[in-house]
Amino acid sequence: LSCKASGVALPATVAASREGARVAAEHLLALGHRRLGEVTGPPYSAAAVDREVGVRDALAAAGMPATDIAVAHSQGDFASGIAAATELLGRDPRPTALICYNDLVAAGALKAARSAGLRVPGDLSIVGFDDVPLASMVEPPLTTVAQPIAEMATWAVERIEAQIAAFDAGEGPPAADLVHMPCRLVVRG
Repeated sequence: LSCKASGVALPATVAASREGARVAAEHLLALGHRRLGEVTGPPYSAAAVDREVGVRDALAAAGMPATDIAVAHSQGDFASGIAAATELLGRDPRPTALICYNDLVAAGALKAARSAGLRVPGDLSIVGFDDVPLASMVEPPLTTVAQPIAEMATWAVERIEAQIAAFDAGEGPPAADLVHMPCRLVVRG
């Protein structure tokens, strides 16, 4: 569960994607949505897998089967977000809310919704992930899950400094721990 480079295990930090996606799904369920769709990321992305599990965790906690979510895959970019959201919005019954792999995919989903003649948030709710500047610039501004980028960077710098100090003191490498930093839901339009 740690970062490995050249056979050496190193400490690493990541955003708690599973928990963040669970919170996003709980938010949509609290708004009354029962037909959720998820535009996941690339299958090789550990974050995409964690986020899909987090959404399913929220469904299970609400007493809903995991099969109650429609899933389409994206490559994590705007264009594949449009394509995946278009696929989901063409299903019958149509999802009333989409949880997207990241904010670029969510912006693509917003475009797909408009192309389908849907009002966001009136006919469809969309939640992104990352809280990149684009999320607050689109109309309506996207609700998103913010990753703790500054905290993760601070943690990493502190570990590097500790590793340098340990090396200078002739000590061994630091523990190869993996720290999941909590995300937070940013509710917008």
